[in-house]
Amino acid sequence: MPAVRSAGASTSPAPKLAAKPVVRRSPSATNTVPTHVLTSAGADVTDYVMRSVLQEYATDPKNTAGDLTANIPSLPDAPYNVPADSTCEARTYVVTGTPPTTYSAPASAGQGKTALKDPTNLTTGCIDIARSSSGPAAGEPAGFRYFGFGRDAMTWAAFAGGRAPASLTKSQIKGIYDCTFTDWSEVGGKAGKIQRYFTQPGSGAGQLFRTNILDGFDPTTVSSASCPAVIAAQQSHGNLVAVADRPFAILPYSTSAWVAQANGVAPNSRGGAVARPVTVSGTVLNPVSGPKFGKYAPNASVITGGFPGVFTLYNVVHTDSVAYTSALAAVGYDTSNPVSGVKSPLCTGQLDKTLTTYGFLPFPANGNGITCTFATP
Repeated sequence: MPAVRSAGASTSPAPKLAAKPVVRRSPSATNTVPTHVLTSAGADVTDYVMRSVLQEYATDPKNTAGDLTANIPSLPDAPYNVPADSTCEARTYVVTGTPPTTYSAPASAGQGKTALKDPTNLTTGCIDIARSSSGPAAGEPAGFRYFGFGRDAMTWAAFAGGRAPASLTKSQIKGIYDCTFTDWSEVGGKAGKIQRYFTQPGSGAGQLFRTNILDGFDPTTVSSASCPAVIAAQQSHGNLVAVADRPFAILPYSTSAWVAQANGVAPNSRGGAVARPVTVSGTVLNPVSGPKFGKYAPNASVITGGFPGVFTLYNVVHTDSVAYTSALAAVGYDTSNPVSGVKSPLCTGQLDKTLTTYGFLPFPANGNGITCTFATP
């Protein structure tokens, strides 16, 4: 078990939503297991669901260590404070930090994993879990352990009242991003020059959109007088698209992000953007279902039935981390003993309703009651 982390001051209010500070659980008088501030960072697409998951874990009976939890926002609207413990000093995370006064919040899956594997971090445990929207890759540390907890789907989005049609085929989406099509009238929409938006550099969701929807094509490599250069913006944030561009814009959008924003469990960053379906073999496939009683949900039959943009969401932990045991208990399971070993609430179906509310499709339980997948580099 990792070294003791003592609770420090509460964090600042979570950005955009009601205040959600570092969560504390008071260990019983007989509990002598050291306390740790279990901290996650990384992919924007799982920011809000992991905030909820870790908050629930902090007060769960399975948290026998009495660990505290913190979830660093990908784009903090206000300074986010994580208290000190015996291995990591108190830290304040902002969009662009100047250490040691403030630190930059990892804004993507890639940045989260980079922070996790940093040799100094492995001994300090300042970041214990990397939120990732992409799976293992060649060249990553052998100590990385990927626990997949749900499925999402990348689709395209356009703005209500704009020039885009109701649906596009995968080949049409690719044709827009490689500049084959430069006007919405060429793909069934109203006349108007298309403005391409894409995700921020290092985005795991962006890489998945390139791989699954664009067949590996990088849209940042082409532009012309009739096909303006791609504009990069934080993924699944329609509100970051310039107002003047909105009638003409196309952008990648995570189904889960759109559902969570529409359901009010994450800040409404849509800005009027609507997640659109993809037409496959003449069938319109919409990864979003609803609204039902005013709420949206992932469309299970589409996500499991041939939609091209489906991917798995992961929490990544590192076996060499000082906090590995704590992180495993919070977001993974004991792969060496799946029958009676440690299993987190996230990996036993206990939080399936939470996942669905945030737009993720949970995995069914296997024979050992485990609902998480497992992979290594």
